[in-house]
Amino acid sequence: VGRRFTTDLRAGDGVRAFMRRIPQAVFLLIGTLGLVGAHPSAAFSILALLIAPLLASLASFARRAYERDGRGQLAALAWGALALGVVAAPLLALSSSKIQAMGAYRRDGSNWGEAFAHAFLPYPPFTSTPSSTYWTLIQLLLLVAGIAATARLHALWRRPDPLERAAEQAGLTQEADEDEGAPASSDEEEALPLPCWPLVSYLILAGLTGLAYAPNSALRTYLLAPWYKDARRIMGVEDIALTILMAVGTAAIIHALHAAWTRSLQRILAERGVDDEIEAPRWPIQVGVGLLILVLSGFGAIDARNTAVAYVYDPAHLGKPGMATTGELAMLRRMKYTTAPNALILGDPIAGAAYSEILGGRKAVFPQLSTVNADGASQKVLTQHFHDIATDPEVCEVVRRLGITHFYEEEDGAYYNFMRSARNPGLYGVDTSSGFELVDAGGTAKLWKITACGDITPGGGRDAFATGVPGGGS
Repeated sequence: VGRRFTTDLRAGDGVRAFMRRIPQAVFLLIGTLGLVGAHPSAAFSILALLIAPLLASLASFARRAYERDGRGQLAALAWGALALGVVAAPLLALSSSKIQAMGAYRRDGSNWGEAFAHAFLPYPPFTSTPSSTYWTLIQLLLLVAGIAATARLHALWRRPDPLERAAEQAGLTQEADEDEGAPASSDEEEALPLPCWPLVSYLILAGLTGLAYAPNSALRTYLLAPWYKDARRIMGVEDIALTILMAVGTAAIIHALHAAWTRSLQRILAERGVDDEIEAPRWPIQVGVGLLILVLSGFGAIDARNTAVAYVYDPAHLGKPGMATTGELAMLRRMKYTTAPNALILGDPIAGAAYSEILGGRKAVFPQLSTVNADGASQKVLTQHFHDIATDPEVCEVVRRLGITHFYEEEDGAYYNFMRSARNPGLYGVDTSSGFELVDAGGTAKLWKITACGDITPGGGRDAFATGVPGGGS
């Protein structure tokens, strides 16, 4: 839509060009609003993907306006100001407190080696299988071909004959005699330069993905806040640009094979004295290349995809983050009847305690996967030393101040590549033989009422934390 609108404007259609694209623009606007409504980070994802063609179009408009007489320079300044706004607006939005709060989520980077290894070819968190390895290699091949075609790197190997160039400039070649106004042939259309914005968009998103794996820095937190510094969230957008380049690469390979087949066929026919003005069929190559990609990649690494599905839907083959059992979910739903409405639940959010709010209707100290809150001191006491509740007075002080009434206990286990107790050791190994009363149990999870700290004024309820997150004030 953008390219057609730009073409119409360059043709001088003006207002008519704008009116012609309104239905398409409305359709795209509705889709964009839906994406942003589903998650605000979609706005930044769309911008990261499309800022390259948008700025390129604005620069083209500004250049053409500047070349015109009269008010052209003012129009060029207007286009330039708009381009500046396109860059400045998201940078200012990144500075907002809500966006930077998303960047406060604890997700540490790695190193520059990991950043370089993951930046250019997004890899989903699937189990490594032979077909997934082959699929990665095929993606790399198609990506390289797509980059070469988009950047027109093949022109570096072209060495035109100086005599032919001189004859062409002198108008002595057959091509020079052809009508310049005649429509271009299919071969000439294919030879038109490809737009470079997919490559630029891919490099922008690859840079953001690499930054997610890079060591912690203020720049990393600032730029990646909309995605919670999670490389996988950015990879989903990078895959769009990657798919475009892979499609270009596939088309370039097919075009090269078709050209080679056509030249070979014409040479054979010429040797036999037959008319050599013939073109080889294209569809056998298209079908053959497509089937070859499917077979060599194991039909898109279908075994790894099946394993990923089993991680979620097959209780006998649970994935790395684990899965709540039926008994634990039933215990969570019974919280509405086993606890008071103003109860406040403490537990490891990645072990199921975060579901206290969604399923149990009771406030949780840590309602998100992160244990980050505004009161870092209380957060540290709970996540690192809660298991010392019987011996450390500071623990009971925090429990009473926040109004924590219940403890959600769960066995330790693996969460992706680390044990849950490694992140929140204070919430594991708690001695519940004294100072706790068992309220309910389900599966391996247990819900305890805290009695070790004496009388506690419950800190939960519908209006709890209305002015901030747990521990936000004292």
